[in-house]
Amino acid sequence: MDYMLFFIGVVALACITTVPYLLFRRFTSRHQKQLDEVIDEMNFYKEAIDGTDMILWKVDLMTMQWWVHEDFYRLFAYEDPGTYFGFDWFQDKIAKHDLDLISRTLNQLTPKQAGARITIKLLRDGKYTSWVHVVARGRFDGNDSLVSISGSVSNIDNIVATEEALKSAYNRVEKTTELNSSFLSTMSHEVRTPLNAIAGYAQLIKREITDAKVLKHVEEIKFSTDNLIKVMSDIIEAGNAETGSIQLKSEKTDVTELVKALKHKYQAEADKKGICLEFELDIDDHSCVLIDNLRLNQVLDNLINNAVKYTDHGYVKLTYKKEKYAFSRIKMQFRVEDTGRGINNQKILNYINGEKDEDINLVAQNGLGLSIVYNLVRMMKGSIKVDSFDGYGTIFDVTINGILAADLYTDKVMSSDNLMKSIHMDNNKNILVVEDNEINQALIVDMLNILDIHNIDVSNNGQEAMEYFTERDYDMVLTDIQMPVMDGVELTKKIRGLGSEIPIVALTANVLDDQLEAYYDVGINDYLAKPLSFGDLSTMMVNYLT
Repeated sequence: MDYMLFFIGVVALACITTVPYLLFRRFTSRHQKQLDEVIDEMNFYKEAIDGTDMILWKVDLMTMQWWVHEDFYRLFAYEDPGTYFGFDWFQDKIAKHDLDLISRTLNQLTPKQAGARITIKLLRDGKYTSWVHVVARGRFDGNDSLVSISGSVSNIDNIVATEEALKSAYNRVEKTTELNSSFLSTMSHEVRTPLNAIAGYAQLIKREITDAKVLKHVEEIKFSTDNLIKVMSDIIEAGNAETGSIQLKSEKTDVTELVKALKHKYQAEADKKGICLEFELDIDDHSCVLIDNLRLNQVLDNLINNAVKYTDHGYVKLTYKKEKYAFSRIKMQFRVEDTGRGINNQKILNYINGEKDEDINLVAQNGLGLSIVYNLVRMMKGSIKVDSFDGYGTIFDVTINGILAADLYTDKVMSSDNLMKSIHMDNNKNILVVEDNEINQALIVDMLNILDIHNIDVSNNGQEAMEYFTERDYDMVLTDIQMPVMDGVELTKKIRGLGSEIPIVALTANVLDDQLEAYYDVGINDYLAKPLSFGDLSTMMVNYLT
């Protein structure tokens, strides 16, 4: 019996000591595994942070003691003040306005919006040293009181330097663009001014002579002048397209009439070369479209011009079709086809057809017109494709989206005789011409005299014009823009300042979109581009004087 009790006691003692031990081992083993996982995770984050410029920090707002990782001092070359330090240590390390920013940011932290990010600049010996990006997150107690803040700080000097370099580069590009625009404007004015006289007098001489040989020479002068004017326009448009200074405008455009006008423009040259100029148009009751009239005309004009220029036999054909695809939206499809020399540079064909690895400069080398077409179609969100065989001709397919518009009310173009008859009904009109070039002064007067307008005063600049204007009543002012003493814009401001609503028409070579907008803003009613066209001048006089 005693042995039995002894045995039971031994077994009980063994259980009492062994079971807790086994339970302890199981408990410690499980938690050791969890502890190891936590340590591994901490090491992972430490290695990740050590591989960056991110530095951890913490501040206890109860004691106002700070802790910053030791790498902070190494990275920013500060003396280590010890493990914990007070807020005063930062007073000479951060500029006052940045300290104010930090204070405002901390005051805005709430339990629901506990995080914040700011960028400040550190100081050393009173001088700026490094840009840093600070990330902070607040910890709040049960009473929603902010008790501590922790976060990271990163050196962003490289990022700031890159941003400043980009800003500097952008400013240089902007300045270059402005200089380029100014140069184009000045060059346009200086070249178009003498061209104005040549082209204008060629028009007047052509009206007066009957000798066939002399008439042929005059036509050649006019043709060469027109070509030179087009080259000037192409240079300006190419510069505008490359600098992105073109702004598109949607306006009601009778596309059928626009295309017919282009056929009329190039018919004489096609006849002279002995080639057939064909136009196949999709004509219906809805020919008006909301589109940028000027840019669409430039695209088609350049394509037809190139086709006629480089085709010596056969034909040039323009086909226009439109396809309605949603409500009033349509796709305008233009094809310009010729039997000319073709394009023999495959790289040019690749670029136009969408293979972007080719250089756009190759397109420009084949003529400014093609470069302008490519850029304008792209700006109008359209597409352009080309198919060409060296020596066998070229086909350009251009697709541009538009919106159907109510048909325009258009009068038939008057002949020169009808224009003059319209003005002759009341030839007692007083015109003030403001122009600093003597040849152009004489040209304008001669054109107006043909229209039976003889009450004309001519001034050399805006200041002289104002003296005339205050002494006599006028029915219209025709003014150049770029003049010494006082230009046309300033003259217009002064006239409008007197409360006058007299029609003011600018005679100018500066016809870029932003320049025209500036003219309209000061009160100029309309403009005539130099070189002056007698027909355009006649139409302008009818519009404003009858």
